[in-house]
Amino acid sequence: IENLTSLADEAHRYGLIAIGITAVGADPLLTKFVKGEREDGGELTADDKKEALRYLKHSCRVLSENGADIVKTYYCDGFEEVVEACLSPIVIAGGTKRPTKEALDFTYNAVKAGAVGVDMGRNIFQNENPVAMIQAVRAVVHEGKSVKEAYQLYEEIAKG
Repeated sequence: IENLTSLADEAHRYGLIAIGITAVGADPLLTKFVKGEREDGGELTADDKKEALRYLKHSCRVLSENGADIVKTYYCDGFEEVVEACLSPIVIAGGTKRPTKEALDFTYNAVKAGAVGVDMGRNIFQNENPVAMIQAVRAVVHEGKSVKEAYQLYEEIAKG
């Protein structure tokens, strides 16, 4: 927290923003939450999801209260509660590599729940058509397009 507050203060002196990022570190619950499965390959339990939601709500709020102008975090069930708890706009992490339509669905659900954007890497750069994918994600985030509309745009651009 001390690092965040001092870095945020310094950034603000130069007219820059400070981005706070929730990190899972070595916490086994949150590591498996980000991967979407338990270590044994099974699905996450309701208790796992509840604990992850509790962690994300609190960590985002702490980042926000200590100088983060934007918070980057993970999307989860009940994400609306994370947005409500945080005083700063939230950008979601892109997470694990997903099929194109699933990544667009993930983006749509996060924005619908209150995220202001996504910080997506591998789901764009490792996509078969990264230019088409970034345009489709942009359409969801900035134009309010549905998953169906964004996927149609993706296919049109990918065809050339």
